[in-house]
Amino acid sequence: MNYTPLQVLRGVDRMLGSSSARAKKQQFCSARLLLLLSLKLALGMVATASPPRSVLVTGATEGLGLAAAHQLVEAGHTVLVHGRNAAKVQRVVDSLDASGGKAVGFVCDLSSMAEVRRLGAEVSAAWPALDGLLNNAGSFDGDYTGKRVVTDEGNEYTLAVNVLAPFLLTSLLLPSLRASTSPPARVVISSSVSMGAAGSRRDPNPNP
Repeated sequence: MNYTPLQVLRGVDRMLGSSSARAKKQQFCSARLLLLLSLKLALGMVATASPPRSVLVTGATEGLGLAAAHQLVEAGHTVLVHGRNAAKVQRVVDSLDASGGKAVGFVCDLSSMAEVRRLGAEVSAAWPALDGLLNNAGSFDGDYTGKRVVTDEGNEYTLAVNVLAPFLLTSLLLPSLRASTSPPARVVISSSVSMGAAGSRRDPNPNP
């Protein structure tokens, strides 16, 4: 099934419909329209490009990343599908291929900088000229309990996934992105409503 960004955002609305989550709706509503418009604009620049392009989408197994992957494939482009769960990645790749598109899967845990370096090396080797990078993957915390989670490398989990990983991955892929011409490659970075919910973490040790 193909999902448009609007369908994905409506799904998030339904999830926020419970009484315990209604307090977050006002904050989310203003952010969702801006996110939808910016995603449409950014992807539209890539989707209308000719000839067909190759775009890496992180966090492409669900939500906005999945919607973006379908939109790009429908426009005739090749999508590099990233996810941390191999089974989910394969399901998305199979779905995109079945719809007549072209997709390739990459599995990586973005909380690990060693894994990010491996992903960068694999993508660079397979695509010496990469036309687009959508840094979409993100997380609030590792296990969603609201407690501080630290990775094996000593980084706070949310910081690792939302900040360190996209910065490092983009840096690693710059040679491939710069090799893309006519038109030049684009890097798109999405954000999340969870950015404004840091106060709800109830971290017993907020300043370690």
